[in-house]
Amino acid sequence: MERVAAGLVASTSEADTGGLSGLQVLVRFDDGAAAGGVGVLIEEPRAGRAARRQLLRTDAAGLVGLGGLPPTQHVVRVHGAAAQRAVFSAGDTTAMAFTIPRGFGIEGRVFDVFGAPVVGASLWLTSGHEINVRSALPVAESGTGGHFRIAGVALPARCWLAARAPDHTASNWRFLLARDAQEASATLRNVELRLGANPASIRGTCFGPNGDPLAGVHVGIAMLGAALKQSHGGRFWPGQEFEAMTAADGRFRFDGVAAATWNVTARVDGMWFDPREVVVATGTAVATVLTGERAATIHGLVVDDRAEPATEAFVRIPGYRWARANADARGEFEIYDLPPRRVELRAFADGFDDLQSVQELHAGSNPIRLAMRRQPRFVGTARDARGQPIAGWQLGARPVDSESIGSANTVAADGRFEVPVASNARHTFYVRLPSSPFRIDLDRLGARHPSPEPFEVVVPDSVLPTAQIVGRLPGLGADQRYVLSIRNATQQSIATFGNSGIDDTTGRFRIGPLPTGPHFLHVQVRRKVAGSWGVPVAGTAEFGPFQLAAGETLDVGQLLLPEPGQLDCVLTPAAGCNPTMVRLEWRAVDGKAWGLLNITSELDATWPVYPGEYEVTIWGEGFLSLERRVTVLAPPAPPTRLAAALAPGQRLPLELTLPENEERATFAVRDAAGRLVYEDEFGTDESAVVQRYPVLGRGRHTVEVTGATGRRFEGEFLVESLNPTKKALRFELREVR
Repeated sequence: MERVAAGLVASTSEADTGGLSGLQVLVRFDDGAAAGGVGVLIEEPRAGRAARRQLLRTDAAGLVGLGGLPPTQHVVRVHGAAAQRAVFSAGDTTAMAFTIPRGFGIEGRVFDVFGAPVVGASLWLTSGHEINVRSALPVAESGTGGHFRIAGVALPARCWLAARAPDHTASNWRFLLARDAQEASATLRNVELRLGANPASIRGTCFGPNGDPLAGVHVGIAMLGAALKQSHGGRFWPGQEFEAMTAADGRFRFDGVAAATWNVTARVDGMWFDPREVVVATGTAVATVLTGERAATIHGLVVDDRAEPATEAFVRIPGYRWARANADARGEFEIYDLPPRRVELRAFADGFDDLQSVQELHAGSNPIRLAMRRQPRFVGTARDARGQPIAGWQLGARPVDSESIGSANTVAADGRFEVPVASNARHTFYVRLPSSPFRIDLDRLGARHPSPEPFEVVVPDSVLPTAQIVGRLPGLGADQRYVLSIRNATQQSIATFGNSGIDDTTGRFRIGPLPTGPHFLHVQVRRKVAGSWGVPVAGTAEFGPFQLAAGETLDVGQLLLPEPGQLDCVLTPAAGCNPTMVRLEWRAVDGKAWGLLNITSELDATWPVYPGEYEVTIWGEGFLSLERRVTVLAPPAPPTRLAAALAPGQRLPLELTLPENEERATFAVRDAAGRLVYEDEFGTDESAVVQRYPVLGRGRHTVEVTGATGRRFEGEFLVESLNPTKKALRFELREVR
């Protein structure tokens, strides 16, 4: 029998016992409308143990409920609102309300690997500059034409977005950044997410030590070898992670996974399951069995080299996300649900050497004592020549005869400092002002060994960076900004926007304090592309050298940027070629300048470029990418014309298999003319077999493979049709003797 009320579903057999609790969540927009289909993440944090996590979605009224929760503290998260914490009371239902902003919103389209729109795809979002897949929540679904709109995204926005849909593999996670409305108009509009083809599935069953199927086991899968990547000025995360809970018969299933090697993990209190690596081929269903055993528990104590409790120590076990704990006031900690095997414990604390300890665990309780050693250090006070503490400065120590910059810490308000170092070798000292990017060596203080005895550091005025460069550059419009770089003989520092003291409207700038000696000033003008100030308009201009004396403010006057030449790009599609999403990237041969263009539907573009020699790459959908080298001349020379014909090409599934006895290899695919059309590298840390989607043309292609051992292989395949297909292209490899 079940009781249903206001979106809450609770089993009377549990709730009426008085031992468990219920939760009801209401989510509304800030205009009062119900927020339906919004993901709600419920977590029960537990010290030394994996948090219990459950993911629900609100109904059309913005409501969702859950029963059978333990009467402990829970954290409830809804994207667009602050997390709420509450200690649930036994037998009661806790109500929570969240208000999320309509926000600027994210709009875009979900399509498959061949460009066709996908309806009904779920959009997943997680906030932050660095990706945290485990905190991702479903926020919307794609509708007609694959289009979607995500509300509740307020500015500034830093988030990752991905799409999932039945009968497709999940898209990559894409990073979106918008600090104001102008950036949001460029970044959060027309977002495109591509799903993969030929999805596979992983299914399995979890059993206990006695062979009985186990219900309520949390099972997760993660793609091995996935890592954050940069692509054409954007960031994406190609990995996928999924979670599920076993049913009453102990079974679980994951659909829509990609061809790769997956790590399958399972967890439930008091039991350990060895992870299982599962190799999934294109379009297959793989079955696996996970059998648990009694888990190990660590009851630990952390002490220092005087046998006193190391009360601020943090202990973790690499490879186990939940296996981490902080030592309490007695130096004690506990970690649960560990493998009854050999594990490595790592302990960290400020002022101590990092500790690594290998322990052989057995099922049940394991008492462990960890002894940490205090680091060698320099302690004392630091002041200027007038006796004032140099509060806020960085003070560091460098090993003698070493290129390392060593360790540094911030000087306290009263001038005291403490700088731990890696060894007892002799060190020299340096300081860095909060407002200066340059290191100031204090070699005249001599070198000394680390010691617990305090000493005084006096920074003489003669070594301080007191020079400045001031000047003027032409004023810019609202869609452009300067990026300035100062370089001396040994160091280079990038100073952008506010901390370079430049007014983009008037062009006045002030850079300093700087050390004495010669300096070069590099200037770029950048414009917004996809919401980022990352693309230079024309290249990099260098001014100098400017010779600076101590205390000098050097006015370099009005600096005039070089007059750019003009690069005209005209692209002509061949018969049967339908190019879309065309992009042009240019990079200077000397490495000083680069740019990125979105080519219009008319397949032409004009770009101001400083005179020089450039490598140009043109890529997109529906045609084969191409490369050209061009030379842009200074005015009054005529514009440089880049004319190219686009040959038809199609993104097709290509299966790559590592050669036997090779753990890593590089694959190079060439067309019939010998032109490199695709290159990739992967290893067994990702999978022995992967599926990629390069843009290929018709005809015979050759494959050149170089293994990590130095062995070389060759293969070939034929592309007979450019029609979209789910059937992967395959080839046999033969070793080149």
